[in-house]
Parts: sequence; structure tokens; C-alpha cells
Amino acid sequence: MIERKKKVCKCGCGEEGYIYARGMLLDCDRRENPHKHGLSDKPKTASKVIKNHVKKPTGEKALFEALWATREHVSFVSGLPVNPIAHTFAHVIPKGLYPKFRLYDKNIVFLTPEEHYEFDFGTATSRNKLSGNWGKLFNLAEELKKEYRNE
Repeated sequence: MIERKKKVCKCGCGEEGYIYARGMLLDCDRRENPHKHGLSDKPKTASKVIKNHVKKPTGEKALFEALWATREHVSFVSGLPVNPIAHTFAHVIPKGLYPKFRLYDKNIVFLTPEEHYEFDFGTATSRNKLSGNWGKLFNLAEELKKEYRNE
């Protein structure tokens, strides 16, 4: 192990001690550069300015509003009532794999947030813990995939 040596601070105070940064003792560095130690009242300036990113409209919001106005507000799987939140609207077949069906009304169903999560990420075992007719949803998915291939 290398033994540290005490050196004279470069800030001009003339004190000798263990150098912290920029050739200065810790206290001197804090005094000279308070913003680096969170001691300044000035807000930190970011090295890069983060611009507000605005997503391009996809048309999903308008479609979801139209579906909400025309369909019964119950889950496709369980028949439980649903609220008009983003997690209520589920794409039966993924919009990334089947982009032409992103705005196809038959590809959108209402699910509770728990059902939506289980449909996207769950296993057959975890889905069985929730009530509902999951077969109906998977049959619709197969039907939509066939329709997509024939298009």
C-alpha cells in the first residue's frame, strides 16, 4: 500500500495536509467550489440541456375515446367494471409486431389493470389465479393474427 504524504495546499492558505482535489485541502476546495459539494444556493447547471420531448400523436387516444363512448365499460375477460385509464385499453395482438392493427378497433379490448398486466407479462398459472374467460381473449388473438396474415 502506498503511504499518503502531506502537501501544502495550492489555494494560498499555506496549510499542510492531505490533498483532496485540485491540489487543495478538503475545506479549501469546499470554500473555492461550493457548488461541487452541494453547499451553494445557486442551482446546478446541467452540462446538457434536456429538451422537452413531445411524442408524435399516434391516433390511439382518439380511438380509445371513441371506443369508450361506444362500448360497455366492462372487462372483456371477467366482465368486471373498468375505469377510463390507460391500462384499461389493451391491444390483443402487440402493436409492435402487428403495426397495421395498432388502430384497429377489433384489436383493442377493455381489461382491468391487473388483467392487462397478466395478459402482457403473466403466465398461465398466474392468470388462472384471476377469474375470467382467458380462452376467449386468446381465441380472439389467434383470429386477429390470421386476419393480419391474410391482409
